[in-house]
Amino acid sequence: MLEPTGRRGELLPQVVPAKTAWLVAGAWTGVQIQSRKMSGRADLERRAAVLYQHLMPSIAVPGVPAALDLGVDRGVPAAAEPAVVTRARAGGVGEGGSALEEAGADEVASS
Repeated sequence: MLEPTGRRGELLPQVVPAKTAWLVAGAWTGVQIQSRKMSGRADLERRAAVLYQHLMPSIAVPGVPAALDLGVDRGVPAAAEPAVVTRARAGGVGEGGSALEEAGADEVASS
């Protein structure tokens, strides 16, 4: 993912994609291990948000981190999407309309 990002001019000049990918993977592994040890992974979203809030400014040009959602709850829409799609494919339509409408897919897509 970092190489296309670099070609678009979204990475700082000193960023070497392969080295940065290695660093991010190692940091993410450490976050998961610490979260599991400290809270049984209950705080994983918060720890992940802190990791990316600290890493992104040293990787991406200034405008990019500002455009990204690095908040703790950023995964909520992504986590909800598979359930919405699964219900829609299964024909889980309620009285009010399609399963996507019923599950608030418009809200999920816009957040």
